[in-house]
Amino acid sequence: MPNTTRPLLLGLSLAGLVGLAGCQAYVLHGKVTRGSISVMSLVEPDDPRLAEPGVPNVQVAVHRDPGRLAIRLTGRALSDARGSFAVELDEFGAGWMDEEWLVIATRRGFETAQLQLRIPSRTDPRRLLIILAPGISEVPDLRDDLIEQYERFR
Repeated sequence: MPNTTRPLLLGLSLAGLVGLAGCQAYVLHGKVTRGSISVMSLVEPDDPRLAEPGVPNVQVAVHRDPGRLAIRLTGRALSDARGSFAVELDEFGAGWMDEEWLVIATRRGFETAQLQLRIPSRTDPRRLLIILAPGISEVPDLRDDLIEQYERFR
């Protein structure tokens, strides 16, 4: 009688590893620098602005479904001493589904920047460049939009 246990265990182990690889969290990488206006843009990894001095301690928050009633914060990170950040988005579909995300960058002493975008795929090397201008940080109140969304969807 042949031993079928070993191939079965090997197959189950491989299936488990493939399943775990598919569940890995998406990470949005980028950098915050200083400028004359607050703006965000996806840029290639060789963009010279990524080499400029960074702004530390900027909160980068990512919200899912900004145009819907169910908008929610899905990830946030602080920029490090060099201005670099990595926001982990442990959400189904992040990095491969075609959907909108809202990124908001805030730090005291700088104007708030925000951008609604389709985040790059896992294989896309682009980075999110956030340029902040000195000024007053105003965090958008996403709750104000709830009444507008209610009116739109009722």
